[in-house]
Amino acid sequence: QTIWQIWPTQWPLFFQIVLAVFLYDFVDYWKHRAYHAWALAWPIHVVHHNPSKMNVFKAGRLHFLEATIRSAITSAPMIVLGAPAEVFWWVAALANLMGGQNHWNVKSRLPGLLDVLIATPNTHWLHHAIGKKYRACNLSPFTMWPDHLFGTFQRQPVDGIEDVGVDFDPVPNNILGQIAVPFLWPWLVSRVTKVQASQQ
Repeated sequence: QTIWQIWPTQWPLFFQIVLAVFLYDFVDYWKHRAYHAWALAWPIHVVHHNPSKMNVFKAGRLHFLEATIRSAITSAPMIVLGAPAEVFWWVAALANLMGGQNHWNVKSRLPGLLDVLIATPNTHWLHHAIGKKYRACNLSPFTMWPDHLFGTFQRQPVDGIEDVGVDFDPVPNNILGQIAVPFLWPWLVSRVTKVQASQQ
């Protein structure tokens, strides 16, 4: 049941999907930006960033807390406004398509204009590059308008990027440890810091 029946159901489906993508981009952008800006939120998102290789499966490598939060936040505006089920289906399909192509491990030669307009492997690989200066850029899932509007868009350097992942990685290699990351983050950080100090 919707809260407000103000979704433009009289529009052609294509334009309803465009509106849904616009809303999805806006709320997902700010959710994503929060993960990178707030120290308390980063442990929920780090499992997505810590692999050192890009591939299509990395798109869905999300902690269950992040997957739950993402679904709730991105769906909320459409639910509140009364979007029909078929709009949700299309947005979910597009999210899977875009997520896979943004993370694939194929170096793609796409027109530079596409990097400015939509999330491409070029723009998203830069977001996954090692270094905090890159993690704070190119946060949009579909189109790049939030990154342009809020000053976080960056083009990939001419010579490309070498490494992806995180520069400080306390994430365990086993699945149970990865599930526990947001709950044990201070302890995990302390443990890795002590190991690094002992090796110096």
